[in-house]
Amino acid sequence: MVVGLDSSAELLDVARHRKTLGSVALAQADLADPNWPLALGAGQANLFDWIVAFAVLHHLPSDDVRRGVVRQCHGLALPEGRMVVSVWDFLASPRWRARLVPWETVSIDESDVDPDDFLLDWREGGLGYRYVHHFTPETLTALAAASGFTVEEAYRSDGEGGRLGLYQVWRKA
Repeated sequence: MVVGLDSSAELLDVARHRKTLGSVALAQADLADPNWPLALGAGQANLFDWIVAFAVLHHLPSDDVRRGVVRQCHGLALPEGRMVVSVWDFLASPRWRARLVPWETVSIDESDVDPDDFLLDWREGGLGYRYVHHFTPETLTALAAASGFTVEEAYRSDGEGGRLGLYQVWRKA
């Protein structure tokens, strides 16, 4: 069984109309809410061989929330289960670095955010900003270890020169 979670009801509706996998369950959940695992349903085994967080962790605000989510994923993984994580290395791109915006643009004091938290100009013909946390291979590995995972594999892929995505495959320790 494949279970997909997203915080956007609209995107889940799109997925419901486009899904091509046989046994797929979709549920709405906000990973910043510590009760997000309840969206998986009380009647399910709730343990998984694989958990995939594709372009998720770098959009979760605060180290505490990120650690909490990954620890919950650890609890949802079967023994010897794995978690595949991808994060965006936007600082590897001069184009994206040029779109960094000071926090005071949105009336937030820089002291109120974690180190390596950034705000990006995300406008496409309008007004829009996007919160992004920057991970290095070392900080991503540390998050895995702090949450009970060991890193099996790490590599870069995607985007400009194949360097904008940092990927790790974690095994439940």
